[in-house]
Amino acid sequence: MTVSTGTEGPVEQTRVTLGRPLRVALLHGREEASRRAVTQLALASGAEIVARVRATDPRSFVEAAQALRDAKPDVVVIQGGAKDQGALAELLEALRLGCGAQRPMPRIFGLVDTGVAEALRLRAAPFEFQHFAAGSKMVETLRDLRRDGNEDLVLRDALIEDAARALATTNGTAALAVDVTERSTSLVLARPDGRVDAAHLVPLGLGMGADHVVVRASLDNVRRWLPWPIDAPALLERVFNRPRRPGDVATTEAAVLLEMALAREAIAQGLRDVADTGLDVAAMRAAPAILITGRVASLPASGQSLLVLVDGLEPNAVSTVLSARTWKSLSTAPAYAVTAGRGSSGC
Repeated sequence: MTVSTGTEGPVEQTRVTLGRPLRVALLHGREEASRRAVTQLALASGAEIVARVRATDPRSFVEAAQALRDAKPDVVVIQGGAKDQGALAELLEALRLGCGAQRPMPRIFGLVDTGVAEALRLRAAPFEFQHFAAGSKMVETLRDLRRDGNEDLVLRDALIEDAARALATTNGTAALAVDVTERSTSLVLARPDGRVDAAHLVPLGLGMGADHVVVRASLDNVRRWLPWPIDAPALLERVFNRPRRPGDVATTEAAVLLEMALAREAIAQGLRDVADTGLDVAAMRAAPAILITGRVASLPASGQSLLVLVDGLEPNAVSTVLSARTWKSLSTAPAYAVTAGRGSSGC
């Protein structure tokens, strides 16, 4: 894929990818802040959350072990305080029962105090236990796992974050990047000082992730955007018979309208997940600059892309929207005005 470094900069050939799927189970403390913190880490890393178990989970020991076995996690992320140490240690025993025979065995990443980490490390055997003092370091390590040892890979979510930072720095205002691909949906809010709130939801997209959009949003929410009546079985058939591979595009009016409906709900679901982690959804909706990329930006008409963004995001302030179909076009993306949830095609 071609990446442009600017209007005057050289064009570098590099490989942009979502990386390999990474399945993550979350074990967290009893406090709501612990749940939100560990979920933010998972979403920032672009991993798929396959299980969540709270320190005070009402399920029995065997039920928790079965849930972890069914999840088949690649990594288990633990976060909690000193008062959660005993309960988290019991959950590690449940993990041993549920995933001890899994190959390769899941790795355990702990975002806990040093004392808690040392106590949990003793209970984690035979699993590899890695302690992190900062969440940002854990996110970097999780992304390295998604690269699967290939340092030449550029992760799409990292590139989206860079684009949001660049837009925020250039404009001197907060900037939101919205990216929807075949199996991911990203919402990245960047500020001029370099701070970023990022959520990369996997699998939630318009190709291999379309079934997750339907499951999470419901069929009724998807078909409300369609201009013709359709029953549930027929809609499911259309969803699963759509082009699902990278590079596939909708070629008929009906297929385009269905893609637009799915994209709206993918963005809306992304916002719900962002709100659930405690990130600032209001700031995302009020961002003065918005960049849309991926499948949404690749719709046949720019007005369709803008309509999907407005319906899915529901912006509540005056925003300038840039649409980039390819990385090369980022520096020359056309701009549109959006005011309080309504778009216009003028610059």
